[in-house]
Formats: sequence, C-alpha cells, structure tokens
Amino acid sequence: MGALILAISLLLFVSRDYYALAKEFPQLVGGVTLILLFWEMGVGLWRRKKEAGKKDEKEKPSAFVIKRWLTLGISLLIYVILLPKAGFVVMTSLLLLAILWFFNVRQPLVLILYTGGIVGVIYGVFARLLYVPLPPGTWW
Repeated sequence: MGALILAISLLLFVSRDYYALAKEFPQLVGGVTLILLFWEMGVGLWRRKKEAGKKDEKEKPSAFVIKRWLTLGISLLIYVILLPKAGFVVMTSLLLLAILWFFNVRQPLVLILYTGGIVGVIYGVFARLLYVPLPPGTWW
C-alpha cells in the first residue's frame, strides 16, 4: 500500500497542476485505503475458506473480526464521501475518534490528546510548513 501511495504522490508531484490537485490527495489516499481494505478482507476470507477445506473443517471468521473490518470500511467510506464537504480537520478528527472508540479507548483525555495531536501535526506539517492545501470543506 505504501508503494502505491508513493507512486500516486510522485505522479501528482510531477504534474503541472500539483497545487490544484494537492487538496484532493487526502480523499485519494482514503479511497485507495478503502479499496485495499476490502481487498485484504476478501483475500483473508478466501484463505480461511481454502485452509478450512484442507482440514475438512469449516472455519468461519468470528463475528467480531467481520464487524471490525466492516466498521473500519464503512468509516473510511463515510470519510471519503464527506471529506470535500466537511473538510480535512473535521473528518480526520471524526475518523480518528471513531477508530479509537472502536478499539476500546474510552478515556476522554486520551481521545482528545491523540486526535488533536495527530490532526494538529498533520495540519502543521502539510498546511503550514509545506503549504499543501488541505480540503477546507464547503459546509463552513
């Protein structure tokens, strides 16, 4: 996945309209991640079925595993769809909060510090230091 995102980044960087395309990059990364997530889920389920056939046992993935994959996939899908409308800071914060909550992080201070820290560092590096425009959102 890293190689794919690096290739897309280089392609955008060498294009003439890099600045205009840069604000679409988070949505592109989210879309590629979503596609690869469902690909990995399909490959994992296919391997389980194939291995279960060798053992003459039917081994199904647990409901928890399926729920985790689907929740992550649906969260990423919502992120990609609403990113242009709600903006990078809002949607990335909501996505991080949802993922942390799903992985049983329940302390409010930890949720706020992790989310604020990660979004703050990304915003500071890309928007302020490198002058890469992030999607501001049309709702605000």
